[in-house]
Amino acid sequence: FSAVLMFALVFYILTVIATWKIFKKAGIEGWKSLIPIYNAYLLYKIAGVNFWIYGLLMPFISSFILELAKPLENNGGIQALLNLVGIAVIIVAEWKFVKGLANAFGKGTGYALGLLLLPNIFLLVLGFGSDKFQGTLE
Repeated sequence: FSAVLMFALVFYILTVIATWKIFKKAGIEGWKSLIPIYNAYLLYKIAGVNFWIYGLLMPFISSFILELAKPLENNGGIQALLNLVGIAVIIVAEWKFVKGLANAFGKGTGYALGLLLLPNIFLLVLGFGSDKFQGTLE
């Protein structure tokens, strides 16, 4: 158990350092990557995506959609459809974020797919790689 915990801690620290380096590449002070929620806001800003719509509202939107399904609990098909719509909204929002982040560093769709499926590893590559920030901070 302690070996797994140690591995997770080392991997987390490397991811924090990678995020720090990504911020530096984008012209943002690296220490800001240590502040929860604010670091997500800045990553969304680097990606050119409105954090308030996609980052904060998506959990509420999906919860709202799932709440709509509660009166329909006897009708499993409609509830399943509403659940799928909620999941699709989250996936589309996340895709827009990772695609924007990849594009901000001159990467394509394949890299964005990597960010979506293995985010920590691809953040490490982005942070420690030689890619330059090509986006704009609004």
